[in-house]
Amino acid sequence: MTSLYGQYIAERQDMSILENEFSFVTYKKIDDALFIEDMYVVKEKRDTKVGLELLNNMIQLAKILECNRIITLVDITTNNWEKTFNNLMKNDFKTTRGEGSTIYLVKEL
Repeated sequence: MTSLYGQYIAERQDMSILENEFSFVTYKKIDDALFIEDMYVVKEKRDTKVGLELLNNMIQLAKILECNRIITLVDITTNNWEKTFNNLMKNDFKTTRGEGSTIYLVKEL
């Protein structure tokens, strides 16, 4: 059963959600790419590989959906954006452009 937030995001923004007890990621397939809108891990589970496991699940999903890449973004006005950015870079994401306070990143599959 999808959470109330999952139902909301599906109806309001036409996004899908992958969620568990400690984390969630919202995403959408756009052409040949899987776009990750948001990813959240509860504070107590950060630095425990929960986020990496979720990212790996998204990579597998992108392959199943026959996507060639994953696209996401980091907003530099948010808390701990540097940690998020560095973790994405460690996992082979590359910056594609910056626009205002947003950095766009892509991972080729």
